[in-house]
Amino acid sequence: MTYTSIQTIVRLGNIRLPDPKHWTTGTPRFAVGSLQPSSLPAAGPSAVHWPMRADRPTQHLLPLHGGIAAPQAPSVLRRRVPDISGGIAAPPSLEQLIRPPVSGAVWADPTIQSRLAPTISVQIYAGGTYALKDLRYRLNATTYKVGSTSRLSPHDRFEELRTSQYGCMRMDATGHWYGEPGFEDWILVAVPREIRVAMASCVVILPESIGVRLPLNMTAAAFEAELAARLAPFEIGRWARSESGKRALLAKGVDPLCTVRGTRVIENGFEIVREAREFYPFRPYRDFEALISLAEEIVLEAVT
Repeated sequence: MTYTSIQTIVRLGNIRLPDPKHWTTGTPRFAVGSLQPSSLPAAGPSAVHWPMRADRPTQHLLPLHGGIAAPQAPSVLRRRVPDISGGIAAPPSLEQLIRPPVSGAVWADPTIQSRLAPTISVQIYAGGTYALKDLRYRLNATTYKVGSTSRLSPHDRFEELRTSQYGCMRMDATGHWYGEPGFEDWILVAVPREIRVAMASCVVILPESIGVRLPLNMTAAAFEAELAARLAPFEIGRWARSESGKRALLAKGVDPLCTVRGTRVIENGFEIVREAREFYPFRPYRDFEALISLAEEIVLEAVT
């Protein structure tokens, strides 16, 4: 039977989204109801091109269009290192988080179902941009942003990523930030259609995200914080700062600072760079299963 994706449902509320996609799945887990968007801080003006100054007032910032220019003098971190694609110790894989699917008998327990919200509260997503190709080359691992959102659609979140050019700032060998182009083209990664979960699971497989029904006593913010904490050991910046990560990178002539990425934001009227900590070694055709396992673990721990 063919069902219409969640994008169609939320579009009925006059929300501008891409044309809905039709997809095929098994028996629907439950009726997808309205989702509650989270309140975000008011967005300030876009940031100015490099160089950055922390004492620059907001009113002097100019809108950002079409990428960020790199420094005139090439940074040592931008130098392509030959012959590192083979043999380098890559960051730890999310594959070790994959667990056997939780059985339908567990989710069929009336006690558990009574403690779960009837509709999706949070969506887990993965996204990429071609601008990360250099990082993929240096780490010998495909690198994606993985996160979660309580927005009606992850497309809303990705519009924010494009506007802010999430992760476009990079640190050179002297510890100064500079901008790189190409971070305005963030796109969602499709969830493989082959992935299945048990009937009545808290997880719902959507075309471009993983929907999660949260426990009634858990907020979206609490779930997102718990998910981030469990993914933290696999974050590439954290791995590169570890002793094993630094040894692996330096042995191949790669500066560990290449993994440090930042986003320009306006905070208290000043332009600053906030480090982006949601980059992971992620394989779209495999590691969505790890995200499902984490979501089910977090929910079951909260209701049992």
